[in-house]
Amino acid sequence: MCTHEIEVYEPANFSGQNPIHANSIGVVKTRDRNEFFLLDLEQPFEHEGDMVSQLILRPRYYGDKIQRVARDMCTVNIMYVKPDSEISVDEYMQLTDVGKWGCGKINPSRNS
Repeated sequence: MCTHEIEVYEPANFSGQNPIHANSIGVVKTRDRNEFFLLDLEQPFEHEGDMVSQLILRPRYYGDKIQRVARDMCTVNIMYVKPDSEISVDEYMQLTDVGKWGCGKINPSRNS
C-alpha cells in the first residue's frame, strides 16, 4: 500500500501515472549534510529509455524542512535515481547517482 502520492507539475509532457504512488524509504544525506527523501515507486516509469523505480525529493521552497516532505503536503523538486545506482539510508548519497527531473507536490497517502 502506498505511503505517499506525488502530483507531477513538471515536466509538463509527463505521460505516466499522475499522481505517482510511492512508498517511503527514508531520509538520505549527502556528505555536505543536504537531506533528501527517498521513495520506491509502486509503478516504475520510463524516462529517456531507462526505467525509473525510485525518486528523490527535496523541498522546493527555502525554509521548508525535509520532515515536511516526509510527513505533510509540500511542494518539491523531483529527481530520479539513475538505473545503475543504488541509494541507501545507511550511506551517504552521491548527487551523481540522481538526475534532475521536475517538480510537484507530495502528500501522505489517504490509503496508508
